[in-house]
Amino acid sequence: MPTIYDIAQKAGVSPATVSNAFNRPEQMKPETRERILLAAEELGYQPNVAARSLAGGQSQLVGLLIADIRIPYVANVTRGIEDRLSEEGYIAVVSSTDGNSQKTIDLMRRLKQRGVGGFILVPAKYGVPDEVWKEVKKLEEVGTNIIVAGHELQSEEIAHLAVQGQATAKILTDHLIGLGHKDIAFLTGFHSRGEAIWRWFGYQEAMMRKGISIRPELVRELEGTPQASREAVEELMALPNPPTAIFAMNDVYARGVVDYIVANNVRVPEELSVVTFDYKVLAQRITPRLSSIVVPAYDMGWQSAELFLSLEADPENAKRVIILNHEFEDRGSTAPPPSASDQ
Repeated sequence: MPTIYDIAQKAGVSPATVSNAFNRPEQMKPETRERILLAAEELGYQPNVAARSLAGGQSQLVGLLIADIRIPYVANVTRGIEDRLSEEGYIAVVSSTDGNSQKTIDLMRRLKQRGVGGFILVPAKYGVPDEVWKEVKKLEEVGTNIIVAGHELQSEEIAHLAVQGQATAKILTDHLIGLGHKDIAFLTGFHSRGEAIWRWFGYQEAMMRKGISIRPELVRELEGTPQASREAVEELMALPNPPTAIFAMNDVYARGVVDYIVANNVRVPEELSVVTFDYKVLAQRITPRLSSIVVPAYDMGWQSAELFLSLEADPENAKRVIILNHEFEDRGSTAPPPSASDQ
Protein backbone atom coordinates (compact mmCIF):
# COMPACT_ATOMS: atom_id res chain seq x y z
CA MET A 1 0.00 0.00 0.00
CA PRO A 2 1.50 3.40 -0.99
CA THR A 3 2.47 5.92 1.70
CA ILE A 4 2.89 9.67 1.76
CA TYR A 5 6.62 9.06 1.26
CA ASP A 6 5.82 7.40 -2.08
CA ILE A 7 3.61 10.34 -3.04
CA ALA A 8 6.34 12.81 -2.04
CA GLN A 9 8.89 11.04 -4.23
CA LYS A 10 6.56 10.88 -7.22
CA ALA A 11 5.45 14.52 -6.91
CA GLY A 12 8.95 15.81 -6.21
CA VAL A 13 8.09 17.36 -2.85
CA SER A 14 8.80 16.64 0.83
CA PRO A 15 6.59 14.37 2.98
CA ALA A 16 5.69 17.43 5.06
CA THR A 17 4.39 19.15 1.93
CA VAL A 18 2.24 16.11 1.14
CA SER A 19 0.85 16.19 4.68
CA ASN A 20 0.03 19.88 4.33
CA ALA A 21 -1.73 19.17 1.05
CA PHE A 22 -4.08 16.77 2.82
CA ASN A 23 -4.46 18.69 6.08
CA ARG A 24 -3.63 22.37 5.42
CA PRO A 25 -4.17 23.02 1.68
CA GLU A 26 -4.45 26.77 2.24
CA GLN A 27 -0.71 26.85 3.00
CA MET A 28 0.44 25.93 -0.52
CA LYS A 29 0.05 26.90 -4.15
CA PRO A 30 -2.90 25.37 -6.06
CA GLU A 31 -0.61 23.88 -8.71
CA THR A 32 1.42 22.08 -6.00
CA ARG A 33 -1.75 20.63 -4.47
CA GLU A 34 -2.90 19.50 -7.88
CA ARG A 35 0.42 17.73 -8.55
CA ILE A 36 0.27 15.94 -5.20
CA LEU A 37 -3.35 14.88 -5.70
CA LEU A 38 -2.53 13.52 -9.14
CA ALA A 39 0.40 11.53 -7.72
CA ALA A 40 -1.83 10.15 -4.96
CA GLU A 41 -4.46 9.08 -7.50
CA GLU A 42 -1.90 7.43 -9.77
CA LEU A 43 -0.47 5.47 -6.85
CA GLY A 44 -3.90 4.44 -5.60
CA TYR A 45 -3.49 6.29 -2.33
CA GLN A 46 -7.12 6.53 -1.15
CA PRO A 47 -8.05 8.94 -3.97
CA ASN A 48 -11.54 9.68 -2.70
CA VAL A 49 -10.39 10.54 0.80
CA ALA A 50 -7.50 12.56 -0.58
CA ALA A 51 -9.78 14.49 -2.90
CA ARG A 52 -12.17 15.35 -0.09
CA SER A 53 -9.31 16.44 2.15
CA LEU A 54 -7.76 18.63 -0.52
CA ALA A 55 -11.09 20.21 -1.35
CA GLY A 56 -12.37 20.68 2.17
CA GLY A 57 -9.24 21.59 4.13
CA GLN A 58 -8.19 20.21 7.50
CA SER A 59 -9.43 16.73 8.39
CA GLN A 60 -12.08 16.61 11.10
CA LEU A 61 -11.30 13.00 11.97
CA VAL A 62 -9.18 12.25 15.05
CA GLY A 63 -7.78 8.80 15.75
CA LEU A 64 -8.46 8.03 19.42
CA LEU A 65 -6.36 5.00 20.32
CA ILE A 66 -7.15 3.58 23.74
CA ALA A 67 -5.88 0.56 25.64
CA ASP A 68 -9.25 -1.09 26.32
CA ILE A 69 -12.69 0.56 26.36
CA ARG A 70 -13.86 -1.95 29.02
CA ILE A 71 -11.67 -0.28 31.66
CA PRO A 72 -13.90 2.25 33.48
CA TYR A 73 -11.15 4.87 33.75
CA VAL A 74 -10.43 4.63 30.01
CA ALA A 75 -14.14 4.85 29.19
CA ASN A 76 -14.46 8.09 31.16
CA VAL A 77 -11.36 9.62 29.55
CA THR A 78 -12.73 8.62 26.14
CA ARG A 79 -16.09 10.26 26.80
CA GLY A 80 -14.42 13.50 27.85
CA ILE A 81 -12.38 13.53 24.65
CA GLU A 82 -15.38 12.78 22.45
CA ASP A 83 -17.55 15.46 24.07
CA ARG A 84 -14.97 18.22 23.60
CA LEU A 85 -14.07 17.24 20.03
CA SER A 86 -17.75 17.09 19.11
CA GLU A 87 -18.22 20.71 20.15
CA GLU A 88 -15.77 21.74 17.43
CA GLY A 89 -17.21 19.45 14.76
CA TYR A 90 -14.50 16.80 15.05
CA ILE A 91 -15.24 13.07 15.05
CA ALA A 92 -13.23 10.64 17.19
CA VAL A 93 -12.48 7.33 15.51
CA VAL A 94 -12.10 5.10 18.58
CA SER A 95 -9.98 1.94 18.43
CA SER A 96 -8.73 -0.34 21.22
CA THR A 97 -5.06 -1.30 20.99
CA ASP A 98 -5.04 -3.85 23.84
CA GLY A 99 -1.69 -2.34 24.77
CA ASN A 100 -0.15 -4.16 21.78
CA SER A 101 2.62 -2.22 20.02
CA GLN A 102 2.18 -3.68 16.55
CA LYS A 103 -1.58 -3.29 16.67
CA THR A 104 -1.12 0.36 17.69
CA ILE A 105 1.27 1.02 14.80
CA ASP A 106 -0.99 -0.73 12.28
CA LEU A 107 -4.00 1.26 13.46
CA MET A 108 -2.14 4.56 13.18
CA ARG A 109 -1.01 3.80 9.64
CA ARG A 110 -4.40 2.56 8.45
CA LEU A 111 -6.32 5.43 10.04
CA LYS A 112 -3.92 7.97 8.59
CA GLN A 113 -4.38 6.49 5.13
CA ARG A 114 -8.14 6.81 5.57
CA GLY A 115 -8.09 10.52 6.22
CA VAL A 116 -7.51 10.85 9.99
CA GLY A 117 -5.75 14.14 10.59
CA GLY A 118 -4.25 13.55 14.06
CA PHE A 119 -4.18 11.24 17.05
CA ILE A 120 -4.88 11.18 20.77
CA LEU A 121 -3.26 8.21 22.50
CA VAL A 122 -4.58 6.86 25.79
CA PRO A 123 -2.02 4.09 26.34
CA ALA A 124 -2.02 1.13 28.68
CA LYS A 125 -0.61 1.67 32.16
CA TYR A 126 2.80 0.55 30.92
CA GLY A 127 3.10 3.66 28.75
CA VAL A 128 4.13 4.00 25.13
CA PRO A 129 6.68 1.40 23.92
CA ASP A 130 9.77 2.51 21.98
CA GLU A 131 8.55 1.10 18.67
CA VAL A 132 5.32 3.13 18.96
CA TRP A 133 7.34 6.26 19.78
CA LYS A 134 9.23 5.81 16.52
CA GLU A 135 5.96 5.75 14.58
CA VAL A 136 4.67 8.79 16.50
CA LYS A 137 7.80 10.75 15.63
CA LYS A 138 7.54 9.80 11.94
CA LEU A 139 3.98 11.10 11.84
CA GLU A 140 4.88 14.30 13.69
CA GLU A 141 7.68 14.97 11.20
CA VAL A 142 5.09 15.20 8.43
CA GLY A 143 2.83 17.56 10.34
CA THR A 144 0.49 15.16 12.17
CA ASN A 145 -0.58 16.45 15.58
CA ILE A 146 -0.36 13.76 18.28
CA ILE A 147 -0.85 13.97 22.03
CA VAL A 148 -0.62 11.43 24.84
CA ALA A 149 -3.34 11.52 27.50
CA GLY A 150 -2.83 10.24 31.02
CA HIS A 151 0.92 9.64 31.05
CA GLU A 152 3.60 11.94 32.42
CA LEU A 153 6.55 12.18 30.02
CA GLN A 154 10.08 13.41 30.65
CA SER A 155 10.13 16.04 27.92
CA GLU A 156 7.90 18.24 25.79
CA GLU A 157 8.94 16.46 22.60
CA ILE A 158 5.50 14.84 22.52
CA ALA A 159 2.54 16.91 23.75
CA HIS A 160 0.94 15.30 26.77
CA LEU A 161 -1.41 15.68 29.71
CA ALA A 162 -1.17 13.90 33.06
CA VAL A 163 -1.38 13.98 36.82
CA GLN A 164 2.02 14.17 38.52
CA GLY A 165 2.70 10.58 39.47
CA GLN A 166 5.77 11.01 41.66
CA ALA A 167 4.49 13.98 43.66
CA THR A 168 1.09 12.42 44.29
CA ALA A 169 2.51 9.01 45.24
CA LYS A 170 4.72 10.81 47.75
CA ILE A 171 1.64 12.52 49.22
CA LEU A 172 -0.07 9.17 49.79
CA THR A 173 3.02 7.57 51.29
CA ASP A 174 3.72 10.61 53.48
CA HIS A 175 0.15 10.41 54.74
CA LEU A 176 0.68 6.83 55.90
CA ILE A 177 4.09 7.58 57.40
CA GLY A 178 2.60 10.54 59.25
CA LEU A 179 0.17 8.16 60.95
CA GLY A 180 3.06 6.01 62.14
CA HIS A 181 3.22 3.32 59.46
CA LYS A 182 6.58 1.87 58.44
CA ASP A 183 5.59 -1.49 57.00
CA ILE A 184 3.84 -0.16 53.90
CA ALA A 185 3.15 -2.57 51.05
CA PHE A 186 3.26 -1.23 47.50
CA LEU A 187 1.16 -2.95 44.80
CA THR A 188 2.35 -1.79 41.40
CA GLY A 189 2.70 -2.53 37.73
CA PHE A 190 6.14 -3.07 36.25
CA HIS A 191 8.53 -0.42 37.60
CA SER A 192 10.26 0.21 34.29
CA ARG A 193 7.22 1.26 32.26
CA GLY A 194 4.50 3.90 32.19
CA GLU A 195 2.90 5.46 35.23
CA ALA A 196 4.32 2.78 37.53
CA ILE A 197 7.74 4.43 37.23
CA TRP A 198 6.62 7.75 38.71
CA ARG A 199 4.48 6.26 41.47
CA TRP A 200 7.31 3.91 42.42
CA PHE A 201 9.68 6.91 42.60
CA GLY A 202 7.21 8.78 44.82
CA TYR A 203 6.86 5.84 47.21
CA GLN A 204 10.63 5.45 47.41
CA GLU A 205 11.24 9.16 47.90
CA ALA A 206 8.83 9.38 50.83
CA MET A 207 10.26 6.31 52.54
CA MET A 208 13.89 7.34 52.02
CA ARG A 209 13.33 10.92 53.21
CA LYS A 210 11.97 9.56 56.49
CA GLY A 211 14.80 7.05 56.83
CA ILE A 212 12.47 4.04 56.51
CA SER A 213 13.91 0.94 54.89
CA ILE A 214 11.83 -0.53 52.08
CA ARG A 215 11.18 -4.21 52.68
CA PRO A 216 11.52 -5.93 49.27
CA GLU A 217 8.91 -8.56 50.15
CA LEU A 218 6.31 -5.80 50.55
CA VAL A 219 6.77 -4.52 46.97
CA ARG A 220 4.75 -6.55 44.47
CA GLU A 221 4.86 -6.12 40.68
CA LEU A 222 1.56 -7.39 39.33
CA GLU A 223 -0.40 -8.02 36.19
CA GLY A 224 -3.24 -5.54 35.87
CA THR A 225 -6.12 -7.52 37.37
CA PRO A 226 -8.00 -7.41 40.69
CA GLN A 227 -7.35 -11.14 41.07
CA ALA A 228 -3.58 -10.64 40.93
CA SER A 229 -3.91 -7.93 43.55
CA ARG A 230 -6.05 -10.04 45.85
CA GLU A 231 -3.61 -12.95 45.66
CA ALA A 232 -0.73 -10.60 46.46
CA VAL A 233 -2.54 -9.27 49.53
CA GLU A 234 -3.23 -12.81 50.73
CA GLU A 235 0.50 -13.54 50.52
CA LEU A 236 1.43 -10.27 52.21
CA MET A 237 -0.92 -10.75 55.14
CA ALA A 238 0.41 -14.27 55.67
CA LEU A 239 3.95 -12.99 56.28
CA PRO A 240 5.36 -13.28 59.83
CA ASN A 241 5.54 -9.48 59.87
CA PRO A 242 2.67 -8.37 57.61
CA PRO A 243 2.18 -4.80 56.40
CA THR A 244 0.09 -2.41 58.45
CA ALA A 245 -0.79 -0.37 55.36
CA ILE A 246 -1.21 -0.99 51.63
CA PHE A 247 -0.60 1.48 48.79
CA ALA A 248 -2.41 0.21 45.68
CA MET A 249 -1.08 1.89 42.54
CA ASN A 250 -4.47 2.23 40.85
CA ASP A 251 -8.14 1.40 41.20
CA VAL A 252 -7.77 -2.03 39.54
CA TYR A 253 -5.38 -3.15 42.25
CA ALA A 254 -7.50 -1.41 44.89
CA ARG A 255 -10.46 -3.60 43.90
CA GLY A 256 -8.38 -6.67 44.63
CA VAL A 257 -7.48 -5.25 48.04
CA VAL A 258 -11.15 -4.60 48.76
CA ASP A 259 -12.04 -8.16 47.69
CA TYR A 260 -9.55 -9.51 50.23
CA ILE A 261 -10.81 -7.17 52.96
CA VAL A 262 -14.44 -8.20 52.46
CA ALA A 263 -13.71 -11.94 52.20
CA ASN A 264 -11.62 -11.95 55.38
CA ASN A 265 -13.66 -9.49 57.46
CA VAL A 266 -10.66 -7.21 57.90
CA ARG A 267 -11.50 -4.02 59.76
CA VAL A 268 -10.38 -0.91 57.89
CA PRO A 269 -8.68 1.18 59.14
CA GLU A 270 -8.42 -0.42 62.58
CA GLU A 271 -6.51 -3.49 61.34
CA LEU A 272 -5.26 -2.31 57.96
CA SER A 273 -4.92 1.10 56.28
CA VAL A 274 -5.31 1.41 52.51
CA VAL A 275 -4.66 4.23 50.01
CA THR A 276 -4.85 4.31 46.22
CA PHE A 277 -5.38 6.36 43.06
CA ASP A 278 -8.91 6.47 41.69
CA TYR A 279 -11.56 8.63 40.14
CA LYS A 280 -14.71 9.64 42.00
CA VAL A 281 -17.16 7.43 40.13
CA LEU A 282 -15.42 4.25 41.26
CA ALA A 283 -14.78 5.62 44.76
CA GLN A 284 -18.51 5.91 45.31
CA ARG A 285 -19.14 2.28 44.34
CA ILE A 286 -16.75 0.32 46.51
CA THR A 287 -16.80 -0.42 50.21
CA PRO A 288 -14.88 0.56 52.21
CA ARG A 289 -14.33 3.93 50.54
CA LEU A 290 -10.59 4.33 50.19
CA SER A 291 -8.53 7.43 50.84
CA SER A 292 -7.15 8.38 47.44
CA ILE A 293 -5.55 10.77 45.03
CA VAL A 294 -8.51 11.46 42.76
CA VAL A 295 -7.72 11.19 39.06
CA PRO A 296 -10.28 13.33 37.19
CA ALA A 297 -10.79 10.94 34.28
CA TYR A 298 -13.50 12.84 32.39
CA ASP A 299 -11.72 16.16 32.86
CA MET A 300 -8.49 14.56 31.71
CA GLY A 301 -10.23 13.53 28.51
CA TRP A 302 -11.81 16.94 28.02
CA GLN A 303 -8.53 18.79 28.49
CA SER A 304 -6.67 16.30 26.31
CA ALA A 305 -9.04 17.16 23.47
CA GLU A 306 -8.55 20.86 24.28
CA LEU A 307 -4.78 20.39 23.99
CA PHE A 308 -5.20 18.62 20.66
CA LEU A 309 -7.45 21.38 19.32
CA SER A 310 -4.96 24.06 20.35
CA LEU A 311 -2.23 22.23 18.42
CA GLU A 312 -4.50 22.06 15.39
CA ALA A 313 -5.18 25.78 15.60
CA ASP A 314 -1.62 26.98 16.24
CA PRO A 315 1.01 24.21 16.38
CA GLU A 316 3.91 26.62 16.80
CA ASN A 317 2.61 28.46 19.85
CA ALA A 318 0.28 25.97 21.56
CA LYS A 319 1.04 24.68 25.04
CA ARG A 320 2.56 21.21 24.85
CA VAL A 321 2.25 19.99 28.42
CA ILE A 322 -0.65 20.15 30.87
CA ILE A 323 -0.25 18.82 34.41
CA LEU A 324 -3.64 18.50 36.07
CA ASN A 325 -4.23 19.62 39.63
CA HIS A 326 -4.48 16.72 42.02
CA GLU A 327 -6.83 16.24 44.94
CA PHE A 328 -6.29 14.04 47.99
CA GLU A 329 -9.50 12.78 49.57
CA ASP A 330 -9.17 11.33 53.07
CA ARG A 331 -12.21 9.05 53.22
CA GLY A 332 -11.37 7.34 56.48
CA SER A 333 -9.55 4.23 55.30
CA THR A 334 -6.36 5.13 57.16
CA ALA A 335 -5.44 5.27 60.86
CA PRO A 336 -2.37 4.72 63.04
CA PRO A 337 -1.09 1.13 62.92
CA PRO A 338 -2.45 -1.27 65.51
CA SER A 339 -0.26 -1.51 68.58
CA ALA A 340 1.67 -4.67 69.35
CA SER A 341 -0.87 -5.56 72.03
CA ASP A 342 -3.69 -5.40 69.53
CA GLN A 343 -2.07 -7.76 67.04
